[in-house]
Amino acid sequence: MKVTVNIQTKKTELKRAVTFYHRSNSANIEFEGGYETSMNDMSGLDVVSFIEKALQETILRMIERNVEEPADVIITGVSLTEGAQSVISDKFTSDPIINSIQFE
Repeated sequence: MKVTVNIQTKKTELKRAVTFYHRSNSANIEFEGGYETSMNDMSGLDVVSFIEKALQETILRMIERNVEEPADVIITGVSLTEGAQSVISDKFTSDPIINSIQFE
């Protein structure tokens, strides 16, 4: 099964008495066969933690939908170091429900 996780990160400038910035993250998760779900995070999580959260959501949705075929996950929309990619891939492919993780 192919699963595409599109990550978007947005930095917003908020002007009050003092100018400050806020980061929000969103993910659109598309499953082969047409099922989609999305998630948003306004807490300002770093991008690696948010990707891990999105992958946990992906696994949860696969379990809820009784998907037995392991997923080949494609993550788009972010640029990570090879080290970060390796850590995420190693962590989540240890679960038999995730066959592979590819970053595009």
